[in-house]
Amino acid sequence: MKITLLLLLMEYFIVVFSMSAGDSFTKRRAYCDPAVRCCVVTLSFGMISETILILRQHFAPLPLPRYYEINMNLFLVTLNFLMAFMLIYIKLFAKEVKRIWITLFFPIAQTILILLNLKFDVLYRVKDGGLLAVYPGTILLVINGILNFVFILGKLYYHRVRLGRNYIAVVLMYIATGFASCVVSYFTHTLLFAQTTFIYGFIVMIFIHFYVDNPLSNRLGLYNRRGFYRAIKEIIHYHPDVEYTIIQLDINNFQNFNEKYGYNTGNMLLRSISDYLQSKYRPIGEVGYFGEDDFILCLPRGVFGKKELTELSDVIDEVSGEGYRLHFTAGEYQVTDRNMLPEMMCDRADYAHSKVHHDVLKDNYAVFAGKEEEEFEMRNYMVHSMQDAIEQNKFFIEIQPIYDACTQKPAYGEALVRWNDDRYGLISPAYFIPFAERSGVITVLDRYVWNEVCKCLQTWKAEGLETTPISINISRVDIEQFDVPAYIAGLIQEYGLAPSDLKLEITESAFTSVDDVLIASVNRLHDIGCQILMDDFGVGYSNFNIFKRLPIDVLKADMGFIQDNSTTTKSRVVIESIVSMTKRLGMPIIVEGVETKEQYDSLKDLGCEYVQGFYFSRPISVEKFKALLAKR
Repeated sequence: MKITLLLLLMEYFIVVFSMSAGDSFTKRRAYCDPAVRCCVVTLSFGMISETILILRQHFAPLPLPRYYEINMNLFLVTLNFLMAFMLIYIKLFAKEVKRIWITLFFPIAQTILILLNLKFDVLYRVKDGGLLAVYPGTILLVINGILNFVFILGKLYYHRVRLGRNYIAVVLMYIATGFASCVVSYFTHTLLFAQTTFIYGFIVMIFIHFYVDNPLSNRLGLYNRRGFYRAIKEIIHYHPDVEYTIIQLDINNFQNFNEKYGYNTGNMLLRSISDYLQSKYRPIGEVGYFGEDDFILCLPRGVFGKKELTELSDVIDEVSGEGYRLHFTAGEYQVTDRNMLPEMMCDRADYAHSKVHHDVLKDNYAVFAGKEEEEFEMRNYMVHSMQDAIEQNKFFIEIQPIYDACTQKPAYGEALVRWNDDRYGLISPAYFIPFAERSGVITVLDRYVWNEVCKCLQTWKAEGLETTPISINISRVDIEQFDVPAYIAGLIQEYGLAPSDLKLEITESAFTSVDDVLIASVNRLHDIGCQILMDDFGVGYSNFNIFKRLPIDVLKADMGFIQDNSTTTKSRVVIESIVSMTKRLGMPIIVEGVETKEQYDSLKDLGCEYVQGFYFSRPISVEKFKALLAKR
């Protein structure tokens, strides 16, 4: 009796542990799912039934054949529900709740009949030899066992693409645990040991699926990138008559929401979005989560559009209750080539989304058009070829002179990177820089440019040429990915340069979120002796508080302030105010993008110290810049 109760206690512990493990893997509050609740409640019912049976056997023993027979029924109940629970967790049942109830009818009915039979003894009959007679109860037992075994194996086979590389392991483990349970029950003459053996096997299956090749996001329990690719490949294959569309969803300025209300509130908001998308779209399609604030959908065409995107914003605003209006943007790709790789479909949806991501007030929904295919192919080519192009020296630098506004002589230059590609020819940095930053290749590219600039300065100094400082661009990604101050200091020492030979340009957009890492890095760069330039001032959302927190030496304003309207009063007041501010701060100003004499004259009259633009010089080769210095 003690051993039996101990085994039962272990069994309870294992079941609870397996459920908790699955829930911790998925982080999706699975117990709220009606199908999971049904499975868990009925499984608990079966475990309670077994407890009653054990206690009954202790105080009022049943004939061993009948006890063995009822115990076997309870074992099958446990087996079926544990397998159903696992399949629900790996999302093979999520769209088939009705089928779940049909499948679970047999073990539910069987558990109830077992409890009734303890009192009324009408369900089973045992022959003299201890074998089960053919009777409604035994027929139900056989049907239940065959149905569930075939159903589960069939389900695993049907979803073999979705299960991925661990499909064979899960199937073999299911068969092996069933066989091991039969062997254990044969030698021990009790199914309690067999039950425990099976549950151990069940936990191994859980670990195989969630540790070896987890298809779910740990944060929300939705499909991660790998799982979503498998899911849409399967759904498109099994539904050839349905036209599908891939939709990339994103929350604009979600980082600001996190900073204002805290990351716990942000996570709760993401779960609310996840629950809403699953409840509304999971029955007809697939829902995935690619991290941060990026959700992805695969739905029949026409189900989701601008109207549904607005509804999503309204629903989430009600749920958040923070008085903070969230703006969603979406990009859609309508699947035309069903044989296309899932990742390529999602890339096209992401490309459409990138068209509206930074301009939500103008439009928040974009559809990938056929005419954009060539542009997309070029972008995709750049992303995948950039690393090789750096290694093959396909990139080179040009230098655009920056002129003293008073003397009209070159004061120094700005290093700009160019890409000479075998396929597309000369590619503008306006195309490849954003993709380099997004993919992280910008860190390799920037270091390549910095080294090339230092080599030029070293060579010119060795030739006795009077050099000017060269400014180099530093991306926010660089600061986040590696120790930029240490690297710059190393370059200065390696090439025998003075810190004043380099000016460091950091774009204004890098300062939109000023954190401790950025402040520390900029301060260390300034301490080295290099001047810090804020580039593209006026293009983004300027925060004048930055000038108090960071040691900025020079301001670079974009000509967009007065472009095409250089004589209007408002434009003049704006640029005059900026020049006045920099003078009070003791900070020189460079205005870039100067293209006409009128613009230059206006800036000179306002007291601007330096100008840069096509009016004076386009970016030129290193050799031409060297010749320009020699003429100075």
